[in-house]
Amino acid sequence: MPPGRSDALAGIRSYRVLLPAGYVSEPRRRYPVLYLLHGKGGDQDDWADKTRLAERLGGAGLLVVMPDGDDGWYIDGAAEASGYETQIVGELIPHVDSRYRTIARRDGRAVPGLSMGGYYEHHEYPGGTPGSTGTPAFPTSSGSS
Repeated sequence: MPPGRSDALAGIRSYRVLLPAGYVSEPRRRYPVLYLLHGKGGDQDDWADKTRLAERLGGAGLLVVMPDGDDGWYIDGAAEASGYETQIVGELIPHVDSRYRTIARRDGRAVPGLSMGGYYEHHEYPGGTPGSTGTPAFPTSSGSS
């Protein structure tokens, strides 16, 4: 759970990463990223601790990033330090792309969420979030769509 400084939220933010099988043994391979957004009252550990995420996605060839969204609905608001969308799109995605071997383009990302996390995708950007495709079209393990 590496923490990082967020100017958009004026503080330290945490996120959790699930690396795909083969990440260490295939150092030249790049991976699509699934940004999983938790529901209200949750945190960056919910998806990994309350589901069988590693078991279900471990062999899927995806890098999974689970940010802590507090109870901020993942959108920017008028209140001070409520720049959740800016934090994800402007800070977290570029940070993950620079730190991990990602497919660092729109068709290499998807941003689904549960409850509050789903609000961001479905209400703010019904055609797909900035940085996602709406409906993921991840490349297969051979690199083709």
